[in-house]
Amino acid sequence: MVQNFAATRRTFICIDALDECVPEYRVVVLDSLREILKGSSNTRIFLTGRPHIRNEIKRRLGERAASVFIQPIEEDVMRYLRERLRQDTNPEIMDSKLEADIMKSIPETSSETFLLISFHIERLLQETSIGHRRKKLKAMVGGLELGNAYEATLERIRAQGGEKSKLAMATLMWVSHSERPLQVDELCHALAV
Repeated sequence: MVQNFAATRRTFICIDALDECVPEYRVVVLDSLREILKGSSNTRIFLTGRPHIRNEIKRRLGERAASVFIQPIEEDVMRYLRERLRQDTNPEIMDSKLEADIMKSIPETSSETFLLISFHIERLLQETSIGHRRKKLKAMVGGLELGNAYEATLERIRAQGGEKSKLAMATLMWVSHSERPLQVDELCHALAV
């Protein structure tokens, strides 16, 4: 494969969500990429992943690895939160103090992941009173809400009911108990049985 890459004018390899790769396989992937880079100076590699694997990438790929930390732009986060608050279906259970606290606290506690920001505001706006919303915001700021993020996701899956819910839960069971990453066809076969 390295010879094929070396023979081309330029090759680009893109791998998304490398952090989601099982650590043992991630080592193999990174070592293979290092060998490709050694044998083909015209190959460029683009990897995405969460920050916790940055050091591993640097260690495995060496000096040729440059990192760019990407996170939501604060202005975009603020614009999203303002718009979401404007769309609140229960504006009577929101006051200006709580709104200001939301605009300050949510970006501070979950600024690295836009999905988490979205999750937090959705969960908060589902509450039925100002008091409950304040309590939920306090839990988010205290870090107690992250575990609840997973629980809420499972609740939404269960709320679908019927076959969709069963299929989603079975999928999660297979993926979480698998000793290795499953191929799509393997997962489909497991779910069909």
